[in-house]
Amino acid sequence: MANPPATARTTARKAPVKASTTRLRGPKTAKAPAKSSIKADAHAQKAMARISERLEARLEARITKDLHALLKRAAEVEGRSVSDFVVATVQAAAQRTVERADMIRLTLADQERFAEAILSPPAPTAALKRAFTRRDTLLRVE
Repeated sequence: MANPPATARTTARKAPVKASTTRLRGPKTAKAPAKSSIKADAHAQKAMARISERLEARLEARITKDLHALLKRAAEVEGRSVSDFVVATVQAAAQRTVERADMIRLTLADQERFAEAILSPPAPTAALKRAFTRRDTLLRVE
């Protein structure tokens, strides 16, 4: 029986090709591992330690080829995978954004009023005195 054309898809499974039958990268030689592979190994060990945290959520984004190349290059510089680089960078940016949003910003006049209220608090009102008396009664504070 003739082999199907290269463009046709077949559903039959082909036997796996043994590594010894095909050599794609030339002769094997013993070389010292490159610095980038040492960093990658150390990074892989750190990543495996973090896998104990369940990764359940997924994030996908469409980006340009130029941005992908930039992210890939930046990840290589740091010795990380692109995925790990993106996650770490986005996490740091998200934390900075949330911290800035949670920060209270006061004008100079508001700062002065706040400091004055702290340094010279007003006398307690009758309602505040009743609240403290009730609190003391409920908590049996003596």
